[in-house]
Amino acid sequence: MHGGALVPGGVWSVVIDPGLRSVRCTAISCPGPGPVGPGSVLREVAVRHLGSHAGPERLPGHLRTCACGQSGCRWHGRHRGCDGEVLLVLFHRHGARTWLLADMCAGCARAVPGAAPVDLPEHPAPQPLPEGRSKVRRRGGGEARSSEVRRHAVKAALGYTAASLPEHISGEARLLAVLCVLRIRPGGHIPVPTGWLRSLQLPSPENALTELLTCDSGFTTAENHKQVVVATELASSWRPRAGHRAQALTTDPALRGHSPAARLAALTIAAWCEPGEARCRIDPESTARSCGQSTEDLLHTLTAMHASRWLRHFEQEPCGLLRCAPNQPRLL
Repeated sequence: MHGGALVPGGVWSVVIDPGLRSVRCTAISCPGPGPVGPGSVLREVAVRHLGSHAGPERLPGHLRTCACGQSGCRWHGRHRGCDGEVLLVLFHRHGARTWLLADMCAGCARAVPGAAPVDLPEHPAPQPLPEGRSKVRRRGGGEARSSEVRRHAVKAALGYTAASLPEHISGEARLLAVLCVLRIRPGGHIPVPTGWLRSLQLPSPENALTELLTCDSGFTTAENHKQVVVATELASSWRPRAGHRAQALTTDPALRGHSPAARLAALTIAAWCEPGEARCRIDPESTARSCGQSTEDLLHTLTAMHASRWLRHFEQEPCGLLRCAPNQPRLL
C-alpha cells in the first residue's frame, strides 16, 4: 500500500472499528477519513477512502501486476494461478472489518470470496509541451519517479519468488532468486557469471544456485550453462537499476554478518518504504514466509538488525503488523 505498505504494491486497505465508529487507514502518512457521523455507513466511508488513495496513486497500466500473486496468493484457496488482465478489485477480510482495494489478475479475482471489480478513471495522458518550452526534466520529480519504478520492480521480484519457491528453500537461495529475477532479460534469460555470484557475498553461492535450479520452481539452466532461464512475464519489464540498487543494499556493510534471510528482510522493508517516509508497515507472516523463516525467527532477525543499527526502530502494532524504520532515509 502506498504510504506505508502492509502488503504488495497496488494495494490499499482500511480497518473498520464498529465500536468506535471509526475507519483507520493503514497508510502511515494518512490520518484517515476522520470521525464518522452517526448517520454515515462505515463501509461506504471505507470504500470512498480507498478510492481516494487508489485514484491518484495507482501505477500506469503497463506497470501493474497482480498483488495477490505477489503475496503468494494468500487471499484465496488454491487455483490454477494468475491469469487474465489486471483489474482493480474490492474485497474484505476478517469478518468485513478489513477492506482492501487491490490490483489483481482476473484469475485471482474469481477465486477471492466476495471480490468485485471496480472502475476508476485512469490518469490523464501527459500533454505535449508547447513549442519553445524547455524539455529538461525536473530532477526531483524524475528521481522520485525512478525510485518508484525501482521499488515496484523489487516488489514484483519478491512477490514472484514468494509465490514460486517451495517452503523448504533456504534463505540464501531465496535471496539469490530475487536478485536473479531483477537481472532478467527479455526472453527470461538471466546471466549468472561466476564473478557476479561471488560479489553477492553469500556463504555458498554455487550451492545456493544448485538448490534454486533443482527445487522445481521454474528456474532452469540454459544450454551454455552460463545463464538461468525462468518463464515469467517479469521479463517484459526489466529494470537494471533496480537490480543494481537491490544488490548494493543487500551487500551493505551495515548488514555484514547478517544471514541471507536477514538481508532479504532488509530488501523487503526497503521496497515498502515510500520516499520521504523512511518507515513502513509489513505483514510478519508473509514477510517471514518469503524469507524462509518462521514469524518468531523474523522477530529475532529484526532485533539483530536493530542491534547492528540497520534498523532505527521496529515494533509490533496491536493489529499484528510490524512497523519498521530503517536508519537510511534512501534505500532504493
